[in-house]
Amino acid sequence: MNYEWNIAKAIENRRRHGIDFADAIAAIEDPNRLEEIDDRFEYGEERTRIIGMARHEQERYYTEDREAW
Repeated sequence: MNYEWNIAKAIENRRRHGIDFADAIAAIEDPNRLEEIDDRFEYGEERTRIIGMARHEQERYYTEDREAW
């Protein structure tokens, strides 16, 4: 799978939360991850909440699948 992200958002996320988007790949690919559709708000796109392991820690990420557009 190919991953891509907005560089400005990645820099801001790293500054605010100390998490690099590149680290999210491990959680997204964690075979024991938990996933659910994030329907809390109308985003205009399908988003998924993922909880998985990355850097030996439990991490939570929100993703969007551009293939679904």
